[in-house]
Amino acid sequence: MIKKLLFPLVMFAFLGIKSQNNTGAIKVTIKDKTTGETLPFASVVAYSKGVQVAGTTTDMNGECFLKPLPPGTYEVKAVYVGYQPKELKGILV
Repeated sequence: MIKKLLFPLVMFAFLGIKSQNNTGAIKVTIKDKTTGETLPFASVVAYSKGVQVAGTTTDMNGECFLKPLPPGTYEVKAVYVGYQPKELKGILV
């Protein structure tokens, strides 16, 4: 299942992925909402109950994976130069 959520400047797309060892991942795609252009090298962090559990940067296509993540609910925050930071809450893995 893919979720696409729009924000004033940035669009996130999330895909929850489950592996055989009972962990999962969140796939993130970050795009400019107006132009649809992907944003490479954005910083992306996942939090669980206010504690950082994963972090990475997007690739040249504006995509990244936050993994391995145990099943649960996460908040994901993205930061990119020239844009306001954006956070999504309640992402299920």
